[in-house]
Amino acid sequence: KPAFEISGSPNPLLYGCGASVLTFKVTGPGEGLKIESIILAYQLFDGSGKKIREATLNLYPIPYAPPVSYDASRIIYIPDSTGSSPAPDEPILDFGEGRIDFAATIYAKFLSPSSTGPEETFYFTDTKSIPVLPCGPAPIMTVDPGSDDQLITPDAPTPVPTKKPRSPRPACTAEPNNPNCVP
Repeated sequence: KPAFEISGSPNPLLYGCGASVLTFKVTGPGEGLKIESIILAYQLFDGSGKKIREATLNLYPIPYAPPVSYDASRIIYIPDSTGSSPAPDEPILDFGEGRIDFAATIYAKFLSPSSTGPEETFYFTDTKSIPVLPCGPAPIMTVDPGSDDQLITPDAPTPVPTKKPRSPRPACTAEPNNPNCVP
């Protein structure tokens, strides 16, 4: 049996800094099959595990991709406690850190139907889950009092020099006739 895979991006899905668009993609072998349709189902859960929304949508071929790749985008409105979502969605307050679960059903037709078996079949993808997280604030800049008011980012790694700084003047062993060489 051919295996079909589903994925969603971005992972994680962020909300609270504009519309959140989640792109779904299904891939699989196309040999011997003509894909009739792909129906994706998703469920959105808030931070407490309560199901907020569920829906289905059709996926369509990706232009210029092999005929076994399909995709769909869905704008997911997940307002924070200061906003509201456009109709027909209802405002979701204090959504928190949730998740979205999704899977797809692939309906296909055999290109060379068997005289003893069905001409059509269907396949299921595994169910995948992506975290849905609030859009975080920009990195906070702090002043380290012991470093002459130098700005530092709390989570930024400190660069470590790997080589000794190079002298601007050449060594006398390399250029013995150079009057500016370093002995």
